[in-house]
Amino acid sequence: MAKIAKLKAPQEELERGIGASRTLNDEPPNPETYYSKEGARSSRRRAFFHALLAARQWRARARTTFLAIMNMYLCDETDVMPADSIADEMEGVKYERQSFATLKSATFDDKPFYDKLYDKALSIRILAYFGALLPGIGCYTCIAYTYIFQIERVHNFTTFSCPDVYIFFPPVSYSIGVWDPQKYFWLFVMFVHMPPRLFYPYFYKKMFNTIKHEVSEQRWFQGVLWWYMRTMYIEPLGLIAITVFDMEKVFMLHALSYTVWIVAFNFNMLFTVILQDASGARELTKLHNQTWLLKRFLLITGIALSVSTGISYGLYAFWCVGEAYVTFTSAEYILVGYNSLFHFLMLFEFSNVKVEMRYDLEMIGQEKSQKFKNVDITVYPEEKQQPAC
Repeated sequence: MAKIAKLKAPQEELERGIGASRTLNDEPPNPETYYSKEGARSSRRRAFFHALLAARQWRARARTTFLAIMNMYLCDETDVMPADSIADEMEGVKYERQSFATLKSATFDDKPFYDKLYDKALSIRILAYFGALLPGIGCYTCIAYTYIFQIERVHNFTTFSCPDVYIFFPPVSYSIGVWDPQKYFWLFVMFVHMPPRLFYPYFYKKMFNTIKHEVSEQRWFQGVLWWYMRTMYIEPLGLIAITVFDMEKVFMLHALSYTVWIVAFNFNMLFTVILQDASGARELTKLHNQTWLLKRFLLITGIALSVSTGISYGLYAFWCVGEAYVTFTSAEYILVGYNSLFHFLMLFEFSNVKVEMRYDLEMIGQEKSQKFKNVDITVYPEEKQQPAC
């Protein structure tokens, strides 16, 4: 009897629940129908997720099979680049190349598959033009617009500290950050300029670490290289701050940003000259030695111009010497060209370098975040052709 009572209890509770629902609703829900609908919904959800998972697994298997067949058909096993770094010889100098499983020149439609693959790589000219040459041309364009179309501003230009002194050479900061419409054009230049500029440190870091391993592995060399990488990032950040902080509204922040930019640029030139000489990069070709000599000239004269800006602006701020302000502005105009030219020299130092995204065949089927590698800078001599399979 006790067992029968226990079996009847759930049925009585169910009837009480249904009875209570009658007082709230006209038609009580059928328990069997209600729970069966919920089960159907959960079953459909489970089936959908299982189908989605199966589709992803089949897609990964199909991709793996296709690439494996293509690899076996187009090239032998010896033509597939190993995961370890290999070296290319060019004019007696070895360039180490970080390479992951990549197909080498296999024939496809009467054209090397390798060439088709690397035709889509990012050219060094794009990085040089947009990352180095564009800001210099853009800045000089803003200055020229001021002198051509806003000459009345030039003739009437004064500063708050010395309102009675008329300066016919307004500083660069007014043309790129205060006056319209030049400042909007300069903002567009900065927007286009910054992404290519981020690649610059990795080009030189790879070159400095590759040529002479006995030098690059020394502690002092790595320390200088560490500071070099930081100055390469601080310099464009200082330029962004110069653009953002208005000279008239937040002068102190603007002056601090200019100091950060000019100091980072000078240390960047110094570290580049030291590392390029110590690593043997200047000895690669005659052109590399010429670019190093030009960089050394820019370093010596650039330091002198940078120091003169601080002295001349101090003379103007304390004693309102108009000639000192003209000297300060003229040095600024020259330093703009120095900065653009110094970074543009990478076009001649890395004329045969391509930037590409490498895909690792061995990592297919693993997590998506691990499939794609970072940007790999590879040196391919232009005068050599890749061997066919």
